[in-house]
Amino acid sequence: MKNRTFAIPFNNVNQQEATIELNNNIFPAIAPAIRHHISNHEPSPNLAEILFVTSYPPRECGIATYSQDLIKAILSKFSKSLSIKVCALESGDATYKYPDEVKYTLKTSQVASYEKLANEINKDEAIKLVFIQHEFGFYRFQEQAFLQFLYNLSKPIAIVFHTVLPHPGEQLKLKVRNIAAVCESIVVMTHTSANILINEYGVSG
Repeated sequence: MKNRTFAIPFNNVNQQEATIELNNNIFPAIAPAIRHHISNHEPSPNLAEILFVTSYPPRECGIATYSQDLIKAILSKFSKSLSIKVCALESGDATYKYPDEVKYTLKTSQVASYEKLANEINKDEAIKLVFIQHEFGFYRFQEQAFLQFLYNLSKPIAIVFHTVLPHPGEQLKLKVRNIAAVCESIVVMTHTSANILINEYGVSG
């Protein structure tokens, strides 16, 4: 599978511009449905569903807030063409009362939770794309379980690398390459990060 790396500097664009970038670059599998909505301004009877795998409010986390804001921005433009649900990441014994868009939860410290979630996603016919917010700290003690989860998924995967460290060691390179190998699309926050992924990690653009 050929990877595609896209730099989307969210800090430098407004949410509507970011949403257009997402439409053009990350969601090729559902682009026809979005284009139909833009052309006809009519609701589709069968909405493509995107599952965000991310920390999510009320969990206090910068990525949680980022994901909630991004979902709102996308739905403000494409709510008649697609649906977005969330798989909320939970660490340790923490549990939260979530808003309605949270469809699944993943206990990141429990190996069995990864396998169970992959099976549920694969059986869920509504889900057309799995969109993962990645930070190594989320999966610090279960990196192998997370990687196996990715390889167990039968749905297309897009991933956001929130941190791309320069001058990686061989072990870190291998981790990132293994993740990238199974993803349809990769998103980073800056063009610099994209160049680091391509030139220092060897991730194809």
